[in-house]
Amino acid sequence: SMENIENCNEDVYDIELLKRHIFTPIYCFSKKIGIPQLDYMNDSKSKISKIFFFLLLIPLICTFIYHIVIGHNYQFLRLKSQENSLISLYYIHAIIALVVYNNLKNTNFFITFIKYFKEYKEIQLTSAPPLQRNFTKIKIKFFIFWFLFFATFLYDTIINFINYDEHINSKKNYKLSMFYGKTTYIFDVLIMLYAKIIVVLSATIYSCIYEVLYFEAEFFNKESQEFLEKKSLDFSEKLDLISIKHAKLYKTISFSHQIIGKYTDFAIFNCTMMIIFGISVYRYYNSTVSNTIQALQYFLPLICLIYLEVIVLLPICFMDKNLQNIKNTILNNSFIWDTKNSKLHGTALSIVTRSDHCEYHGLLMGLIPFNDKTIPILLIVVVVLSSLLGIAVRYIKGKQFDEEVSAEGKVVVITGASSGIGKCIAEDLNKRGAKVYMVCRNKGKADKVVEELYQNGCDKSRLRVRIADMTDLESVRRFAHMFRDEEPTLDILINNAGILGDGNFVLTKDGHELIWQANYLGHFMLTELLIPQLRHARNGARIVNVSSMLYKKCEKKDIVKEIINDEKNYRCMPAYSRSKAAQVMQARHLSKVLAEQDIHNITINAVHPGAVHTNITHTSVFKSQIIQIFFAPIFWMFFKTEKDGAMCPLFAALSKSLDGVTGKYFSECKEEPLTPLALDDEAFNNYENIIFKANISQNTNISFLLTYNKKFVNVLPSNFTLTHMNNVKIIKIEGVNLKSISYINVTAFKINSTNNDSSQIIDNSFLRIRVFQSYIIETLVIISGWIYFAMWSFSFYPQIFLNFKRKSVTGLNFDYLLINIIGFVCYTIYNVFMFWHPVIEEQYQQKYERSLNPVLLNDVIFSIHTLFISTIIIIQCFFFESGKQKISYTCYVFSSILIITGITSVYLPLNNIINWLEYLNILSYIKMATTLSKYIPQILFNYKRKSVRGWSIGVVICDFVGGLMANIQMILQAINTNDWTGFLGNPVKFGLGFSSMLFDIVFLIQNFYLYPKKSIKNIEDLYYTTEISEPDTAESSLSSSMASNITFKL
Repeated sequence: SMENIENCNEDVYDIELLKRHIFTPIYCFSKKIGIPQLDYMNDSKSKISKIFFFLLLIPLICTFIYHIVIGHNYQFLRLKSQENSLISLYYIHAIIALVVYNNLKNTNFFITFIKYFKEYKEIQLTSAPPLQRNFTKIKIKFFIFWFLFFATFLYDTIINFINYDEHINSKKNYKLSMFYGKTTYIFDVLIMLYAKIIVVLSATIYSCIYEVLYFEAEFFNKESQEFLEKKSLDFSEKLDLISIKHAKLYKTISFSHQIIGKYTDFAIFNCTMMIIFGISVYRYYNSTVSNTIQALQYFLPLICLIYLEVIVLLPICFMDKNLQNIKNTILNNSFIWDTKNSKLHGTALSIVTRSDHCEYHGLLMGLIPFNDKTIPILLIVVVVLSSLLGIAVRYIKGKQFDEEVSAEGKVVVITGASSGIGKCIAEDLNKRGAKVYMVCRNKGKADKVVEELYQNGCDKSRLRVRIADMTDLESVRRFAHMFRDEEPTLDILINNAGILGDGNFVLTKDGHELIWQANYLGHFMLTELLIPQLRHARNGARIVNVSSMLYKKCEKKDIVKEIINDEKNYRCMPAYSRSKAAQVMQARHLSKVLAEQDIHNITINAVHPGAVHTNITHTSVFKSQIIQIFFAPIFWMFFKTEKDGAMCPLFAALSKSLDGVTGKYFSECKEEPLTPLALDDEAFNNYENIIFKANISQNTNISFLLTYNKKFVNVLPSNFTLTHMNNVKIIKIEGVNLKSISYINVTAFKINSTNNDSSQIIDNSFLRIRVFQSYIIETLVIISGWIYFAMWSFSFYPQIFLNFKRKSVTGLNFDYLLINIIGFVCYTIYNVFMFWHPVIEEQYQQKYERSLNPVLLNDVIFSIHTLFISTIIIIQCFFFESGKQKISYTCYVFSSILIITGITSVYLPLNNIINWLEYLNILSYIKMATTLSKYIPQILFNYKRKSVRGWSIGVVICDFVGGLMANIQMILQAINTNDWTGFLGNPVKFGLGFSSMLFDIVFLIQNFYLYPKKSIKNIEDLYYTTEISEPDTAESSLSSSMASNITFKL
């Protein structure tokens, strides 16, 4: 009834409830810790808040200075594995990058919120003026923080993505790199913690949001009360005024509700990342941290981060519920009034209804209702899942070898001992008293590992480094001969070295497939040559072949010589499985042979260490840093650590329960049954036939064995002997399949006639052969190359002419220009120094011995020319009309990262951490990034304007033709040489040309189909075709709502 309506309480929201449960706690908490915020209240302590901001900057500034200036102090925290600590940092930095990106979005949303209220004049917020006054100050504070944060983070990232094994030439640089490898984790976590306290903590955003909401609600309440107390107003006018108040307040609450939902997603994302981060850190550092205090250094920052997120997330869940109740109350009270009593009430009510489109509960809040009932359930679910994950991790870790067995006086040989499982085995056996011979390929890397093991408590006097490469049978023979001269006995031989392969078929210089020789054939020869020393072991000797459970995937049909050395039938994983199956079968076969020869003091067994994340992945498809980062969570949470992987080999080498046990296969420190293939003697005969062909004959002074694939190559004669009377021999080779660029190795050996196990390389040369099939096609290749060079060079001129003709650069996106100029600066530096600098050319030849300089004179001319033309276009922007165009914040951030990367990376070659060639490679990567991203801003700019006016179509056509001719050149070259590997060997050239063509196609569609130019026939067409920068969709929607408010007031 009318009486009920007139007696209805106009205060449809409880201001005290808002004040008690929403505004005060968040505001006071943020105020006390000095979070930068927009201040509206008359608080006598506001000066203290301003001082707090600068006080909180002190630790970040100190961290920044410590990283850059005082970085020579390397004694901070000792980790057991430098290499693994660096690998772990890849994942740590990946997590930090994700959190930083998430926080950047949060910060950007905060800035957008301020702009929203700053420009929302139609709603006539009383708080708009103070927001405008503080907007510049808050931006400066954010800029200071993010500059320090990103500079420090980027510097850490560059330092930790260095190859420490090859390019550190001085003790000082080694110590510096070790310092960063050990301390960056701590600093990154502390900076993340500081980022949460300063910016990401929701109070940074919500203290502003809720204070505005509180201020406006209180203002509406006071304003409405004053008007309602006027007796001159009739009921209809009162109803209209209440409707206006409800509509405006509803919009404000709806927008705040939207922000709450978004922050909920942010907070849950951050908590999830921190939990995964903590589990991953625990999986690695639980074996390297020696005491509880050091463990707290790792986990306390993570606990603080999660705690800060949770204490903000829980109140927000209740705030969301309160705001929703307020909105429902407003809406219900609006609907109860009869619109017939007011002509304008329907308009106000429609505003309330349309405002509901901006309601947002967040992605996760839309799926899960967060309230006082669901939160305990979710916490229980998290605890249960965490417990299950902990049990799974414990299971993955496997059984530990904890027998107190002494290795005092034993002599041990371990292959592949410079990293991974081999290094952990060497450390354990050395601490048990054994003298360990660490067989490695790289002496420099092995010496660093010895120093690291010494720091971890090993006896340096019982660590021996010897060089041998399992992919070089001559190297294996030299090591065996050297070892026989040094040690009369051998107690334990652990054949551990191995590779996984990267998918490419490679033949060693001995003529065998790479994986086959590295994983099996080299170890087979080493075992055969060391049998005499093993027989002389006082208390029995043990041989351990580190195999893999993947040997079960090997099939009998794969054990054929033509399959092993056939490139067409080559597959990486079957090749790996075949080599591991050979190790298991050799263990069983050799145990039977030794028993037949009445040799019972030597046992040989094969073991499966488990799924272990080691450096073996660096020779596989996982060698890419990006791929390693992507798979890091899987490696860390579901793979064993290297120390856990060493347990089963140590069990087979030391356990007293295995005395006399031979020819078996063990996994998780217990025996596993062999597969039918491993028990098949006929299958092993195929292996045996291949094996004995690799042995060097010991009946002649000089003997050569050439192993080849009869399908392709025919060598006559295949075996011959050189003597002092006949020291020249001509051999005929037929069927060599030459590619576009082929090499023939010519190696001469000097053989010791008294000991055929000793040899010396006296000459090692190669012949480079350039092959093509048709002179006509070769001419077309050259012509197409000059065409794309000319088209890409000319592609910049149409834009210059168009700008000059229009005397305007409107329509040309400034983000595109900035990214483009950065790319060509890096490209010019790269080409000029690669072409003219002798030191860099020498470094290139040392790294790629058989390759020619990839930079030619036309590349240098092209880069200098394009840099000059790009500079002219940028100069035009300062003199011609540009309208209101400006560089976007996203481009500022992206460009700053590229520029800081290029500038700060100079530090690395200046201190001999990397060489100048690798620094130029960094610049080339920056150029690749700019090429793949520079066209995107222009495409989006055309889309927003619904016009291509100001963007020259000549640029697009020339660029498209250039990219097309570049790809045609590659295709013609592949046809002419019958070699299509260029698309895989040089994917950058093909990828850049192809991506440019795709962008050009988009531009052509925009120019000729989506936004064609219209002819102007009259003055009305001129008016309606004027380019207007349309606001975003959300702003447009709000503008339409605001228009209703304006009309209503008028």
